[in-house]
Amino acid sequence: MFNESAQRYTAGEELANSLTHALGIVLSLCGAIALLFAARASAAPHALASCAIYALTLLLLYTASTLYHSRAWPDAKTLLQALDHIAIFLLIAGTYTPFVLITLRGAWGWSLFAITWTLALLGVIFELTTLRRFRRVQIAVPAKVFYAQLKPEYRDAFAIDKEDMQAGEAMQPQAAAPRPAG
Repeated sequence: MFNESAQRYTAGEELANSLTHALGIVLSLCGAIALLFAARASAAPHALASCAIYALTLLLLYTASTLYHSRAWPDAKTLLQALDHIAIFLLIAGTYTPFVLITLRGAWGWSLFAITWTLALLGVIFELTTLRRFRRVQIAVPAKVFYAQLKPEYRDAFAIDKEDMQAGEAMQPQAAAPRPAG
């Protein structure tokens, strides 16, 4: 079910990784508190909820990574690696959440919110099942499909090169038609 060959690191690398990720927990907690106070004071709809989602996914990632790199549970290394990978998918979606719900808003923001979280959940499913063997698809398709859906005026906000954009458009027949320069 999970990757049987969890990455092997030296004891020094594991110690450094676990300490830096533990520091990430502390810094994320400090940042989350400041962010949530700012969101609470904001007049933006969904600010508090979307920032809380981001903060929770950030804390989840650093906690999962700290546990994965910790030497405390060597028998659970493969499971902890899977949880670390799952946390990455969730953090990606959690990072987009404030952007799409506060900045973009409306139907466009909610659509991207749904697409982003659906892709994150598909990534979790890939990680937890035998579909995991399709690693390239697991990584490439969701990213390219997501970027292909962006309105031309928002594409420039993301550092995606022309090849990636064309590859994403090629995967979507409705998006393959030439678009006006924006």
